[in-house]
Amino acid sequence: MDINNDSHYYDTDRSAVMSVGDWILTLILVSIPIVNIILIVMWIVDKNSNPNRRNLAVAILILFAIGTVIWVTFMGAIVGALSSVMSF
Repeated sequence: MDINNDSHYYDTDRSAVMSVGDWILTLILVSIPIVNIILIVMWIVDKNSNPNRRNLAVAILILFAIGTVIWVTFMGAIVGALSSVMSF
């Protein structure tokens, strides 16, 4: 079986490995409000960005969505509980 003719063969073209400094800069930039949203969207949309950074941006976006759903659920429960207490 020739690996070059296999339909499941992935391209060996790899991007550069991100250094520790790159990761520190990325995490600092992601911790800045407003800037983090812009950068996360840019990294996800830009196909030329580092795939490691793009995967991090996708993971952050997924965690943000999960956190938002949990927050809305708890706030709804709290408002519901307070409204039932206030009605008496």
